[in-house]
Amino acid sequence: MPETSTRQRIIAAASRLFAERGYAKTSVADIQTAVGLTGGSGALYKHFRSKEELLRAVVDEHVAHYEAEKTLPFAASGEVHGLDDVSAVLERLGRVVLARLDLSVENIRITFRELDQFPELLEILHARLMRPLYAEVADWLAQQAAAGRVPAVDAQATSAVLVGSLTYYPIYRVLLGEPEAGVDQDRFLKAWVAVGTAALTA
Repeated sequence: MPETSTRQRIIAAASRLFAERGYAKTSVADIQTAVGLTGGSGALYKHFRSKEELLRAVVDEHVAHYEAEKTLPFAASGEVHGLDDVSAVLERLGRVVLARLDLSVENIRITFRELDQFPELLEILHARLMRPLYAEVADWLAQQAAAGRVPAVDAQATSAVLVGSLTYYPIYRVLLGEPEAGVDQDRFLKAWVAVGTAALTA
């Protein structure tokens, strides 16, 4: 396995520190020290022109990680037959999205606590992560309705309800320190699939 580059180690350390302390409270010296560089040496600037450029690299790293995992269950949507398959697709979707977010605690904290100061970075997350996910779910819903497997629905709005309720669960847990209403993830997912299936197959 190739040795991790100094640049990658800086990004990883910055991601952790920005999530733990916040962007404003994390100094360049803190990041350098965490990587094993001399705190006041300015060595970070050999790789990034500013702390803000480093933040962008952190966001890009998280986004690239998501984009590399093409594991949403829609590739086989043309093979879906019957109402039971709607439930199976929803369960796979739920498991994939929740698993991704479980691995993205730092990204969730940075996004919701820091990025309101950086609207251009928020737009990267919207454009490359959230809008494509909402669009994929909407496309799948439209395909199922066109095939007569589910009743006609407002695919975009229904996607917003399904994806929004799914992603809010881990966001709530990460930001507030406990799951919604004390319900563990397995119970949440089971209920989410049941409610979604009932609504789509009524």
